[in-house]
Amino acid sequence: MQYNLISGMDESGPPRLNDMVFAKCENYPYWPGKIIAVNPSSYKVLFYGEKSEAIIDPAFIKPFTEDICREMASEPNARANKDLKRAISLAQKRFQKRSRGQLSESENDHENERYERKT
Repeated sequence: MQYNLISGMDESGPPRLNDMVFAKCENYPYWPGKIIAVNPSSYKVLFYGEKSEAIIDPAFIKPFTEDICREMASEPNARANKDLKRAISLAQKRFQKRSRGQLSESENDHENERYERKT
């Protein structure tokens, strides 16, 4: 079993509840989020910085790793999309706080609710 310290995701198995991931919705680039529900054939993902959620097919879920963060941040969509860059940065900061035990359970459960997008 290979455990990813960035996402909390066991890369040898399917994503689990509360794993940080990159997920793709139709007509959008891969976006950082957190799995908030697991169903037999799909995952419900809460997206960072967007205050939105979606049901995602497992084929469109990637683990939240340093390599994939760099890859997503260098994509043409990300370079042109300030919201995506901000969401990746927010996800990275949230993970760092969570991994150091500085994010309480209530903050962890509602971490997206307090995010206010700068316009």
